[in-house]
Amino acid sequence: MVILDEHTAALSVPEQNKVLELSRQLASQGVAVVYITHNMDDVMRVTNRIAVMYRGKKAGELITKDTTQTEVVHMIMTGRAN
Repeated sequence: MVILDEHTAALSVPEQNKVLELSRQLASQGVAVVYITHNMDDVMRVTNRIAVMYRGKKAGELITKDTTQTEVVHMIMTGRAN
């Protein structure tokens, strides 16, 4: 398992892309990759599932391909699904 916390915050765009590609490679090899981030573009590009935290508790879990960035942000802001 690899846990990345705000992993692209201080990186240039090319460096961000390298980190995201490495994450995809690890996942394809069966390694669990956990992102802790507010970067919704990264979340939507490279995840399979999204667990949303609200006030320190899990508000819900979404399947990335079945949701939108707007739905994720709504859950982050309110703690509830649409």
